Amino acid sequence: MISETPQGDNKIKAISLRRKERALKVREMFETGAKVGEIAKFFGISERMAYLDLNVAKRLNRELIDGFDQGETLGGEIAFWKQVCRQAMRDYSLSQSESSKIGFLRVASEARAKLMKIYQDTGLITTVPTRISLEEGNPFSDPEFRKEYAALMKKAREKGVKIFGL
Repeated sequence: MISETPQGDNKIKAISLRRKERALKVREMFETGAKVGEIAKFFGISERMAYLDLNVAKRLNRELIDGFDQGETLGGEIAFWKQVCRQAMRDYSLSQSESSKIGFLRVASEARAKLMKIYQDTGLITTVPTRISLEEGNPFSDPEFRKEYAALMKKAREKGVKIFGL
């Protein structure tokens, strides 16, 4: 049940975990288009109880949002993408096959791009580098191929072709 504190805050009284789970399922079914009568029949409860569960779910979701720590979530995302990048570079250095190396470099490049987007979207980085070295991600060891690859990447960038990670 829902009660009001003397300050007027709506808080959910202690309810069972099963009731909370049912309330969240009722809300999910309602949001996907199920009618309250159908939901009540599905759970074997009255329509009034289904409406009460909708209210409980709404307040449960609000309490979850109130307790949401943006910094912790952002830190977790950044740590995850850094780990993906580190693992891809480790796999790249241990790989024997050129095609596998290219794949690992692509994964690392995409992880770096995702990190940069997170940094820019959150305001942690406010400027975008104007010059990027193409030699860093060059997957070829032969000097001739390295030179041709770098020239192709420069030409693609000049034409505005989307290159992942650049």
